[in-house]
Amino acid sequence: TANIRVRKDSIIWFSLTPGLGIEAARGIVTKDSIIIIDKIHKEYQVLKVSDLSEKYHFDFDLKLLESIIIGNLIWPITSNDVIKKEEGYFKVQKTEGDLMVMNFIGTNSMKLEKIQAVSDTSRNAMFINYSEFLKVENKIIPSEINVQINYRSKRNKAKKVSKVQIKHSKININKEDLNFSFSIPDKYDPM
Repeated sequence: TANIRVRKDSIIWFSLTPGLGIEAARGIVTKDSIIIIDKIHKEYQVLKVSDLSEKYHFDFDLKLLESIIIGNLIWPITSNDVIKKEEGYFKVQKTEGDLMVMNFIGTNSMKLEKIQAVSDTSRNAMFINYSEFLKVENKIIPSEINVQINYRSKRNKAKKVSKVQIKHSKININKEDLNFSFSIPDKYDPM
């Protein structure tokens, strides 16, 4: 179970609890860093967001991660985009740097339902599927998000796959009293 809190354009806070109510890990993502505390092994790791971008060959940033969690378009639609209607979707094809991104907006839901992004140079790819849309405070939000990143290891060029599944069980919007408490205990060692 993960508790995720987002303050737009500022911070993503998360807490992971594998069971029995014991917190195993806690982390934050800011504009330039990711910090993860492993409470089981009493360790922590500090990463630059640019390190994540380098590993997967995608320009990860706070805005991208927010968009993925909430189910919004990563980049706004512009006049340079190719838009087609076919097979139950409006397909919006974008080119951002060396990325070719295909956004699938459902003709019935009018929400982003799929994203496919492929890097021209590395051939790394990211696939995101959104489903089970809920109406929360006049906003439509996907309650299920499946992300798959196919990439090659920098070390030995082996093909790798990372998968993340998110199923929101409770969604609140515009809560003023969100707590983003985070500190690394002195006794914890760097990973």
